[in-house]
Amino acid sequence: MKKWQILLIALLILIVIVLGYFPIYLYREQFDTSVRSNLQADWGTFGDYVGGLLNPFISLLTLISTSSIAYILFTYESRRDAKTKEEGDVKSFMELYQFFMGIEFRVVRTIAWDILKKAIASDKYRDFIVKENYVSRYIGRQSRADVYNEFKDIFYQKDHEIYGQKENESAFLKQEAFDRNNVDILINFFQLLSFKNVPENYYKICDFYYDTWRPVLYWYAVQLENAYVLLEENKKFNNPPNLLEALKKLDERFYKPDILSALKDEKIETHPIILHMQGKLP
Repeated sequence: MKKWQILLIALLILIVIVLGYFPIYLYREQFDTSVRSNLQADWGTFGDYVGGLLNPFISLLTLISTSSIAYILFTYESRRDAKTKEEGDVKSFMELYQFFMGIEFRVVRTIAWDILKKAIASDKYRDFIVKENYVSRYIGRQSRADVYNEFKDIFYQKDHEIYGQKENESAFLKQEAFDRNNVDILINFFQLLSFKNVPENYYKICDFYYDTWRPVLYWYAVQLENAYVLLEENKKFNNPPNLLEALKKLDERFYKPDILSALKDEKIETHPIILHMQGKLP
């Protein structure tokens, strides 16, 4: 029990004692009854007097006491519920971090990074993967053969060779779609992460390589936003993209206010990682 609660109880007891003695004092001062009466009527009159005078105060004290007890119980339960929720959020956050660092998701991260790198380096592939996110992909859709001929050279790179030259068109298209799906998985992961509300120090310990992923994700988020606004069909059949808002929430959790203020003036297209992926920096 806290100090203020003990003081409140002591004050209530003192008030009860004072109020209990006060009507007796007034009665004796008024009627000067120094001799105790043996008449039942006198005691009945005195009881009516005391009851009539004290009942309103007793009712008020009862209300105050009941309200105080209810408030104490409410604050206790609120703190307990908040503590339980925080423990659950921290547990969920740590499980998410373990999943992020796991072997299975490491493969997802590697493939998604490679796909986004290719999109940043190639305007045509950028437009293709962004359009594939929306219903507008059905408008003037490229044939499978065109997709193969258009992008096979992008994937047949010596530094990141995912497909062999001997693979046929069908295998290429299936693998390209599978790899591109890993970008969606990664995006969903970071959007989910933005809803995790845990103490700040957990984000400092478990950084999810956010400094590295941030410029790439911001670049992709801007492309999604631009594509959504560009065609009316997207607004009719698709919800607005959520990635940009999710990244803003993550910025507030991962960065200190001074760094966050500097990042607001940053141009993502001039970030060293983006320039490197475009071949403009070694």
